[in-house]
Amino acid sequence: MVGMESGQSGVCTKKCGGGKQYRHRECNSPVPKHGGSDCTGFGFPIEHQNCNLNPCPVDGGYSEWGEWGTCSKTCGTGQQTRNRSCNNPEPNNEELRNCNTDPCPVNGGYGEWSEWGVCTKEMWRWKSISTPRM
Repeated sequence: MVGMESGQSGVCTKKCGGGKQYRHRECNSPVPKHGGSDCTGFGFPIEHQNCNLNPCPVDGGYSEWGEWGTCSKTCGTGQQTRNRSCNNPEPNNEELRNCNTDPCPVNGGYGEWSEWGVCTKEMWRWKSISTPRM
């Protein structure tokens, strides 16, 4: 499969963050014979679609340590604390998925009126007309 970017048909090029998935077809249904045309004009033999659009996970990392706080005692052995945050970068703690994938209902409606047909005793055409009340 010359020219394919993915190296293997059907496999997405990335596990996350948006990749491409390829497929191919061959000009063999039927194979051109006896001077018949090849598949030129019937579209490309390779097509692709986007895949694995979910964002890639991001591992969080700690910031630098902050300043030491005040000692808990003015004499004797006390304790001091300092802090750091998990924000370098902040971890990716959100996932995305499709939902409500059923198509929305579509109400039917009448099209345009047809032309009038030949009038016979058995044929009737009617249309409801509302008239304002006085």
